[in-house]
This record gives sequence, structure tokens and C-alpha cells, in this order.
Amino acid sequence: MAPDHTDALYKLIFLYRLQCNWDAADELLPRVEQALRKHVDERGVALVWPFAVNILPFEPGLHDALAARLAEQVMQRAASVAAPFSHAPGPRERLTVGYVSADFRAHAVGGLVYQLFGHHDRSRVKVIGYSLLNSADIYQDTVRREVDLYRDLTAMTIGEAAALVHDDAPDILVDLSGYTEHARPELLALRPAPLQVSWTGYLNTMQAPYIDYLLADSVTMDGGLAERYSEAVIRLPGCFFPGSTLPVSPSPARADLGLPEEAFVYCSFNHSYKLDRELFDCWMQILRETGDSVLWLYAGGIPEVEERLRRAAESRGIDPDRLVFAPRVGIEDHVGRLARADLFLDSFVYNAGATAVSAAQAGLPLLTRTGDRFLSRMGTSINRALGLDELCVSTPAAYVERAVELAKQRDELDALKARIADESVRAGLFDLAARARVLERVYETLWRRYREDRPPEGFCIDMTPGRSIGT
Repeated sequence: MAPDHTDALYKLIFLYRLQCNWDAADELLPRVEQALRKHVDERGVALVWPFAVNILPFEPGLHDALAARLAEQVMQRAASVAAPFSHAPGPRERLTVGYVSADFRAHAVGGLVYQLFGHHDRSRVKVIGYSLLNSADIYQDTVRREVDLYRDLTAMTIGEAAALVHDDAPDILVDLSGYTEHARPELLALRPAPLQVSWTGYLNTMQAPYIDYLLADSVTMDGGLAERYSEAVIRLPGCFFPGSTLPVSPSPARADLGLPEEAFVYCSFNHSYKLDRELFDCWMQILRETGDSVLWLYAGGIPEVEERLRRAAESRGIDPDRLVFAPRVGIEDHVGRLARADLFLDSFVYNAGATAVSAAQAGLPLLTRTGDRFLSRMGTSINRALGLDELCVSTPAAYVERAVELAKQRDELDALKARIADESVRAGLFDLAARARVLERVYETLWRRYREDRPPEGFCIDMTPGRSIGT
């Protein structure tokens, strides 16, 4: 009906990727790129959220241009509601920090952060939780219980929500949603807090003048990767993810999961849109070189994904029955079943994030390829926090070789699993008290800089006693 409809083209290519219909996605790619560039150049009126660009083979500048256009539109929409708030940087006995999210619930982000807030030192910070989506599950209940003040903004207009946040007077507002589902960036565009920070929810630059800082780490933001970010990037020690512990059910037998008892089980529980032809070719090569193995995948309950991947395996000379598809289950059952796999195979362009953290909780090693962007370096960040550098490779060929080695050298794999199970090793990812101390130091540093009227500037946090924060 409208062949040049930018938003329809953009959503269509995302659906093709979700269905692993790589041929259709590749065919559509030039039209999508042309439409998106036209949208940016002509300042199109459609609200094109840049999330899907994270999985498409475009250069980063296109993502950033789309994000900047969306930020401009967000500010225009916010301006139609009210003028931005003003703030006075006075002294504080303790800071007030607000966390705003649509995902204080059974969600990838909610599962990472829900236990963090109770670990904050109340002599240093007061904690407010601002929920953009009511769910009333155990994750949201935990957040509600562990913050000092909990606000449900679900039914409020942007103006009402922003006024409420401003009246609560948070010194720092930490956004955990970014440009993802149910986010309300117009709230942030009204500046209800003097300092606003992006963390964990959107793993790319928002190109938004109303976001001052972004929290990452020295692995995900190695070298000059932060140069294209509009936010000042703060590099936390270790992994930038907080590692809350998920509820877990007892592990069922392999037979109950449709897995062969004696086979080597590779798995990948990434969303299907993160899969691509290059990655799948590597997986089939791994199966080809390890005869007694299967690949356990998650299709998200989409029948087309199972059918298409089985056909793709068969076309590459691999028995399609060696692909086993896991059904959608609750989080506790999912974490429980992870223990029945032998090795998690990470995706390339958009790594596992929360999924990789849950694999670590289950004691499942993750093999990852270190990429050249934030999204393709998360697996490396998680592995390094656990001291598992030997599971980080730099090329697809090395990825295949290492996966095959670990299937043939069970002693090495067993040693890796033993290390992940060691509580002192796991603390590198799951010590939330230590993570809270790091964040408190970050917040105090940001507030000091703000009171000194210094512009946002990136820095690294060094928690070594007696060491200063380096810029």
C-alpha cells in the first residue's frame, strides 16, 4: 500500500530477522537503509526507534543519526507538555538517586537489577524507584520493598510523572530503559533531575542532550569506542552489569528436555533476531567437527524459526534432528535447565547480556567472540569479570576451533565449570554490595563535579584504597 513507508520497512526487516529469514532481510536491506537515511536527511516525522539498527549491518553513524533524530522529536514532544525544570546544586548530607525503568519485572533488565537496591548504603544515598510499567511480580515486589520510596508512574501523563519526580528532588536519575519497549524518554527530556545517567537498559548511545553520562566498563568501551557517544562514558571496574541472583528450579533430566543423555550439548538462548548467517555457518561447522553433539536453541515460540533453521542445517549437510528447540518457560525453570548444557555459544553482533549472566549463575561456560562495539563485547566483559579470558576469541575461525576443542577436552571444560562454581570467582559478577559501593562513588563524583559547575566528562573508577579517580 505504501512501498516507501519508512516505519513499515524498518519493522518488516526486524520481523524477518526475528524469523531468521536472512534471505528476505538481505534483499530488503538496501531499501531500508535508503529509507532511514532519507528519514534523517529530511527530518521525517515518524518516530523511528533505533533499536533494530543494533542487529543490522549498518555503520554506527546511521544508528547515531537515527538516535539523534528521535531525541530531537522526544524533546519537541516534551516541550509541548511543559518547560524543562531548573535545579540548584546545594550541599547534601546524602544524595538522592532515582532509578527509572519499565522493566522492574520478569525481564532481562529486571532480572539483573532487582536485588541491587537493597545493597545501597543508606548513609550515602536515598534510593527511589520509578516504575513505568506495573507488573506486580516477585521482581517488582522486591524492588518495591528494597527502595526507600517506590513510585508507579504507569497511569500518569508525562507532565504528571515529571512533576512528581521533580518534587521528589532526586539529585541523579538513572535511566534503565533508554530506547526500548515501554520507555518514556519524554520524562527525561523534561529534566526532572539535574543529572541524568543511562545504564544497562539501552546498550548504545542515545544521542540525547538530556542524558549526561553512560555507565559502561573498560572492556565494553575499550580504546576509542566511546568517541562516538554523546554521553560522557564512565568506566566501572569489572563488568558493568549488576548480577542479581535469579530464582532457580531443580534441573530436570536431559531426557525430559529432549536432549540426548551422552551427547555434548552446545546451546544458545539468545533471541532469534541476534542470529545471522555467519554465526549459523560457524555453528554448523562446529557440529560437523563434533559428531556426538547437538545444538540446543531457543526459538521464542515462533514456529517459522524452528522450521527455517532446520532447513538451513540440512542445506549445510547437518542432520536437522541435531537442532533441539527449547520451549518458553518461566525464568526459574530456564535457569534450572541451563545446567544440562555443556557450553553456551554466544552470538556475534549482539552478544548475550542478561542471558549470559544467568548462564554464569547456572555454572555454564560461555564462549564469545570479542567484537568492535559495546554490544559485541558484553560476553568478553562477563568472562573477564569471572577470570575466564580463555573463553574470549577474536575471529569466527578461532570461535569454531575453541568450541570443538572444548567438546574433545572434557577435562578442561570440567575445570572451567569448577571455576565458575567457586564463590570467590562468582563474586566478580554477583557481589552486589561491592557493585553498590562502586555506584555510590560514581554518584558522589558526579555530584561533586556538578557542584563545581564542570561539564560531563568521562572517567574510570579505581576502587583501590587511596587511589584517586582518573579522568
